[in-house]
Amino acid sequence: MAGYYLKTAFRHIKTRKIYSTLNIAGLAIGLAGCLLILLWVQDEVSYDRYHKNARRIFRVERWVTTQDHHLWPITSAPYGPVLMSEYPEIENQARVHTVNLTIQGADRVLRDAPAILTDGSLFSIFDFAFEEGDPDTALDRPDAVVLTAEKARLLTGTRHAMGRVIRIRWNGELRDFTVTGILREIPENSHFRFNMALSILNHSETVLNRWVGNFLYTYVLLAPQADPVDLEARFAAFAEKHLAGPHQAYIPEGKTFSDLIKLQLKPLADIHLNPTPDWEIGTPGNAASVYAFSAIALLILLIACINFTNLTTAQAGKRAREVGLRKTAGARRSQLRRQFLGEATGLTLIALGIALGIIQLILPYFNRLSGKETAFSSLFQGWNPLFLIGLILFTGLAAGLYPAFVLSAFKPIVVLKGRIHHRGPKGLFRQILVVGQFIISIGLIAGTLVVTRQMNYIHAKPLGFDPHGIVVIEPSGSFSQDQFAPLRNDLLSHPGILRVTGAERVPGDLLYGDTLYRKQGDDHRHRFIHWSTNYDYIDALKIAMVSGRPFSRAFGTDTTAVLLNETAARAIMLDPEYGLGQQIERVMNDSSVRSYTVIGVMKDFHFKTLHQEIEPVALFLDPDDHQNVLIEIDPGYAGTVLPFIESRWRSHFPSREFNHRFLDQTLRGLYTREMKVRDIFTLFSLLSIFLACLGLLGLVSYAAEVRTKEIGIRKVLGASVRNITALLSKEFIQCVVIAALIAWPLAYWLMNRWLGNFAYRIGIGADVFLLSGLLAMSIAMLAVGTQAIRAATANPIQTLRYE
Repeated sequence: MAGYYLKTAFRHIKTRKIYSTLNIAGLAIGLAGCLLILLWVQDEVSYDRYHKNARRIFRVERWVTTQDHHLWPITSAPYGPVLMSEYPEIENQARVHTVNLTIQGADRVLRDAPAILTDGSLFSIFDFAFEEGDPDTALDRPDAVVLTAEKARLLTGTRHAMGRVIRIRWNGELRDFTVTGILREIPENSHFRFNMALSILNHSETVLNRWVGNFLYTYVLLAPQADPVDLEARFAAFAEKHLAGPHQAYIPEGKTFSDLIKLQLKPLADIHLNPTPDWEIGTPGNAASVYAFSAIALLILLIACINFTNLTTAQAGKRAREVGLRKTAGARRSQLRRQFLGEATGLTLIALGIALGIIQLILPYFNRLSGKETAFSSLFQGWNPLFLIGLILFTGLAAGLYPAFVLSAFKPIVVLKGRIHHRGPKGLFRQILVVGQFIISIGLIAGTLVVTRQMNYIHAKPLGFDPHGIVVIEPSGSFSQDQFAPLRNDLLSHPGILRVTGAERVPGDLLYGDTLYRKQGDDHRHRFIHWSTNYDYIDALKIAMVSGRPFSRAFGTDTTAVLLNETAARAIMLDPEYGLGQQIERVMNDSSVRSYTVIGVMKDFHFKTLHQEIEPVALFLDPDDHQNVLIEIDPGYAGTVLPFIESRWRSHFPSREFNHRFLDQTLRGLYTREMKVRDIFTLFSLLSIFLACLGLLGLVSYAAEVRTKEIGIRKVLGASVRNITALLSKEFIQCVVIAALIAWPLAYWLMNRWLGNFAYRIGIGADVFLLSGLLAMSIAMLAVGTQAIRAATANPIQTLRYE
């Protein structure tokens, strides 16, 4: 019997080629889109879960409250060892300090290689697999280095790198390190990755024992029965004991130390999708994006299922006579139900096979778009096979329910007398489904427009400085004014170089120092972001001054001067225009103070991403602290100036690497994640509207077929092509209008929440919704109008012979 039903199903597909093709193609494309997003989502939620002790690994983080409330993932070096010694619930700890280092191998040099300084216990806590070497002793001494297999082969030129010596630049000098371990490549779904690991012992004892100065990440492995919530509550005593003294100067007025710092434990699996706003390690993800794309996957699948159900139910009436004949011949209702459900499930299975082929074909392009390295085989790992089976059963059930339960209930005598009438798109059920799929499509189009406009706003918004034409050189370690001045003079001899300056930080950097400032005579302290600069820094970046002047060589007292941005001036109760010459004090870690004279107030500028509001900034002059060299170049000389800069750099600093970047490219890179989200959003919005119109195409074709004789009679009676086209189109256009009215408020609510992630954002205007509605309407009109015109222009003689 099953074979007979299968034969009947294929016969039905063969006789209804157009509808069957549209049905299967639409479902296949929808399934492919859904599964592609599923792969992306799975990759995002899989971060760090491959470690066998992932549930017991936590990162120590700090809530710090001065005048603001901040969550920071970095600590100073003593946290880990002391926590482990005082709390038996902590089985192990490892500190991770991320750096980019230069490695000199046998015949090549690797620059800016991602590296970490860490404890050897890292390899006991995390499952970073060794190909060679002993994880327990690999980093027992300062001159040891652990490399990934690929980097080891690149640097040593052999597959047997164990025991080889490579040279690594550390603290400005080349030192010999012995390879004591070879790692397999760190999985992509790790929240931090590295090519090289050195011992934390390369830091001095002073650094490792200093409680003030936070620069590394502390991970702890809890005992199996330990309660992290209870342990967190007991950390208050630890903070009071070890941190209160060194941080005394930072305690807010009228507060106790417990109000300043609170320690928390963040589960390892939460780090990637729920990152901290500042100083996060690696490139974090975003839980909101995962939820959004999961919803989009379900919506695309829903559109595909709606199309499938619409076309199936539209054609089901054609089989009413077949149902009548089968029931007359003795077929039971349960047999008819099984047949229709089986046919729908079979079509779904065919569509899934085509979808898997589509995925295998376009997955490399999707990986490039999303920045992932997802393998096709991952669709058949873990719970995914069960998901695919469930997908087939769900879709087959959704599409087969109507014919299975409605058609199988028809009375044979009624059907065989031809009393079943088809009213095409006027069926309320199909109209509801069409409205539903266009609600989804219009909402996604509106969302895409909002995301695109926000990204355009980010790139076009004035930052308060000009990053274009700024080349940043990042030397290994700082160097003095005596070293810097000859380089500067040499570089300025080129006509394409306008300014040369230096600074501890540049806009877009990951890390910024901060400390407390107060107005002289006022005990109220304020946390300011601050960094040191050289002369010409303000002019090179074209930061506008509200009042006063930038640092100048003409004033020998500028080493005790400070520049504030508007936010800092307002925070410290200085008038940005008239507060010049006043004294402010910097509160040092030992509670001593250093006085500065305010010589200028800068216009606020964005030194972090537009996700965050502008914070108070203080810039001071230190010509002997150059972590970065900034060179302003004339764009007309871009082709010749870079080789000149490199040659002059190597001439003055032959032992230092020439690592450079363009500042504007660095700033664009801060929004890489958002740009990828925008591109994926756009792709699947277009897919949704395509699927919706594919379904419309099939429905209007069916409507025209059902009303063939009516169309012929109307033409004979004088109806024009326009009249008939309007007749066939109006029900569908009404559905799109209704869908727009429902989709717009939903899209506004959702996109307003997404924009809440940005401190600086666009407003959502009515034009976004009008444009999304018009776009959906235009595409729908194209799909509907094409088929309607085709039916309206058919020869009435042929149409009157229909049936």
